[in-house]
Amino acid sequence: MTKQPVQKFKQGLVQVAVWQNESRSGDFYTLTFQRSYTDAEGTWHNATSFPLSALYDLAAATVRAYLWVRQNTATEKAA
Repeated sequence: MTKQPVQKFKQGLVQVAVWQNESRSGDFYTLTFQRSYTDAEGTWHNATSFPLSALYDLAAATVRAYLWVRQNTATEKAA
């Protein structure tokens, strides 16, 4: 079974995935970033580099992911 992100945030062609990880100190979250694009033949691909034109979408999706992690981290510590 492949591990899946606990949450995904999409903005335009950018996606930020939130992953929950375990350590001896407790659970923590990490983020991964990808951008979808089509090549000259129209085939879809994913990339982890971002042109200037994608930075607004990257920032917006990252802020949403950050807020989700903060909310869920606070909820876990309060429980």
